[in-house]
Amino acid sequence: MKGKIPKSLSKFLSRNVIEKEVQETIAVADKRLGKALTEELGLECKQNEQIEELMRVIRFNIGGLLNRIYLVT
Repeated sequence: MKGKIPKSLSKFLSRNVIEKEVQETIAVADKRLGKALTEELGLECKQNEQIEELMRVIRFNIGGLLNRIYLVT
């Protein structure tokens, strides 16, 4: 992402976080994206080793997770 906020992400966050005044910290895998979200949208972001590991686990297991969701619905 190279520190740029995609238009679709900006729109999603504006509608679902900023407009609803959600006061949570957003976990990001890309440090530059987190910095851009903080500077441009005023959102609190966090990036560290634990978040990197969580993202790796999600990427590794996404196929199985989505299959389970599909089978349930």
